[in-house]
Amino acid sequence: MIEIGNLIYDEESGLFVYAASVGKRKAGDIAGYVKTDGYRLIMFDRKYVYAHRLAWFAVYGSMPAGELDHLNGARDDNRIANLRLATRSQNMMNANSG
Repeated sequence: MIEIGNLIYDEESGLFVYAASVGKRKAGDIAGYVKTDGYRLIMFDRKYVYAHRLAWFAVYGSMPAGELDHLNGARDDNRIANLRLATRSQNMMNANSG
């Protein structure tokens, strides 16, 4: 488990939860929401960030320079073991193989 800001990232589940209660959000609630395209967005540092990019940041300390690929094709599976740096063509090939 990695704490960043008011969030805790669980590398094994790929989920972000709130570390403390703030307003309507209670400690332990899953952070963010899943968009209609299947990607999860989370408010972090006053802006919305894709959960897979935030997971990379939590583990490696910097945002990925390029694209991230969900190896299993599940856009809401943000386990660090399911993410890899990819070129646009690699990312598209994986997206088209599902």
